[in-house]
Amino acid sequence: MVLTSVAPNSPTAVVQAGSAAPAAGTATTDSASAAGTPSETTPQTGQTAGAQAVRGFYAIPIDIIVVGTYSNTIKFVDKLQTGSPRLVLVSELHATSQKATGAQAGLPARADGDLQLTFTAYAFSLVDSRQPSAQPTQPATPAPLPVPAAQPNPFVPLH
Repeated sequence: MVLTSVAPNSPTAVVQAGSAAPAAGTATTDSASAAGTPSETTPQTGQTAGAQAVRGFYAIPIDIIVVGTYSNTIKFVDKLQTGSPRLVLVSELHATSQKATGAQAGLPARADGDLQLTFTAYAFSLVDSRQPSAQPTQPATPAPLPVPAAQPNPFVPLH
């Protein structure tokens, strides 16, 4: 099996289970929904008001394409969802049967019946909302170690 493409996309806030989420491509009347406060959807969607984003919980969509035998591609999808401590959900799976071809364009030779799987995997992340910033902080740069006065520093690059 060969992983041919991985394309992560921007994270989106996860909407609380049991609440009505706005339909794809529709606008909300309150932009505060991403901050974890209730929002009201537009009247044309027919959704109930009160959809609420779960504070600090995000889904990161990742578009993935793999090519390989049926059994190997199925094992890959299974391991992606169950073989990691991170919560991952595979969605929108499309399988295309491959014809026998030689190695080309960075892909190995394929046999009749091999599959190309194109799917979206959602990796979920929970950001600690108690921290003032979700950005990692850089540790302070330590001061250089002292060099004995009688000897030159052996780690100085030669010019």
